[in-house]
This record gives sequence, C-alpha cells and structure tokens, in this order.
Amino acid sequence: MIITTRYSVTPPEHDFITLELNLTDIAPDGRSIAYDEDGRKIFFFFFIPGETITARIVDEGRDSANAEGLTILDPSADRVLPLCPHFGAKQCGGCQWQHVTYEAQLALKTDIVATQLADIGGFHEPPMQFALGSPDEWRYATHATFLPTPDGSLGFHGTDGETIIPIDECHIIRPELMELADELNLSLETLQSVQFHASATGRPMIVLQTSDDEQPELETTISASLNFILSHREPFNMIGDTHVTQRVFDRIF
Repeated sequence: MIITTRYSVTPPEHDFITLELNLTDIAPDGRSIAYDEDGRKIFFFFFIPGETITARIVDEGRDSANAEGLTILDPSADRVLPLCPHFGAKQCGGCQWQHVTYEAQLALKTDIVATQLADIGGFHEPPMQFALGSPDEWRYATHATFLPTPDGSLGFHGTDGETIIPIDECHIIRPELMELADELNLSLETLQSVQFHASATGRPMIVLQTSDDEQPELETTISASLNFILSHREPFNMIGDTHVTQRVFDRIF
C-alpha cells in the first residue's frame, strides 16, 4: 500500500535524493529513527517505528541527518488520523504524537525511558514499569503559553522555531484555558507572552509579560487571577491569587 502523507513541507528548491527506509527506533522528542547504509541516524517527525517510507534528506551532518518523509509504503497498525488541522511540518509543538494510538504512545515512551537509563545512566536492563496512562487522552494540559501574532491574535511557536501559528482550537489544552484565551482581548504592542494556568482549587490564572516591563492598565470581568512578570522574572500580582494549585492523585501542590 502507498499512502501519500499530508506532512510535506514546501517543494524543494533543489534536487533531493529519495531514499526508502525502515524506521526502527524512537527519539525522546517523538521523532522516529532510521539508519542508512553507513549506520548514520536519520530522524523523522510524524512517523512510527516499524513503518517503511520513502524520504528525502533536508539537513545532514556527519553522524546524523534530518529527513522529510514523502510516502508511507508500509503503514503501522498503530497509526491514526491526527485531530489537529495544523498537524504537519509547520505545526506547533507539544502534540507531535497525535498520529499514534494512545496505547502505542505509552509503549514507545516506556521504551524511551529504558533507553535513556541504559545509554546515559549506564544501567543494564533497568527494572521498568509500563508507563501509566492519563485518564484524559486529550485536553489535559494545565498550562499554556501563547505568543502574539502579527495580526494581534494569539498563537504558539511552530516546530520550525520561527513561525507563530494562530490558535483558535487546541486538543491538548484544558477547555477552560481555551475559553480564557477566547475571552481575553488584549491590544498591547509590547506584549511578549500570555500564560494561562488551570488550578485544582480556586480560579485559573493569567500571566502577562511585556517587552518594556510596563504593567498594563486593565479592566476585566474575566474570572481569573492576573499576574505580571518582569524581565528579571520578578512577579507582580495585579488581581486575585499569586499561585495556582495542582492535584496529583489525592495530594495538592
């Protein structure tokens, strides 16, 4: 079976050598790994160990290379359709696993920890428990940092490190935080970032940071605490609480 992916970046400006590769390993950031005939590691986002793909090298070094997959010749049984319409070469970070079933994600992340303990820690066959799954496969993130886009909306950094992608829907962030982002109407030319934090007890929190360290004058009817962070990381409380709480099992932090 040949499946053309929707993950391609813009057409190349020069000729690339097309390779057929078998993906065998997984990196800590979710990239799959193949090895060329010289034993060099080649990294891919958006694919799964066990798949066979055609690809082209887009950035290479002596010991490793980054590549872009073109087609899936032999897809994994663990592959699912991503929920996010931005999923692909210019997606925002944090959800690069969403093309993999949740059960397979847990298995791959368990393998990652075991590999890191062996390769970096020097542990031989470390005793490992299987990764615990979250009761919420989606909409679980209790905090998010948004950045201003050129048109004044809010977005996330793209995986290219440069693009800021406007966000009006996110399947990772808790729904109440997305509602806060939708309600917040800021018109600050100096705005650098807006953080949203959910709280296990009490109100959620909004944290602002500007390029000039000038605290904005705000009137708000949003039910959230509001704090301001100076460039040297000193916080300034504007409205409500100075902290949020998180629950881990039956404990509050």
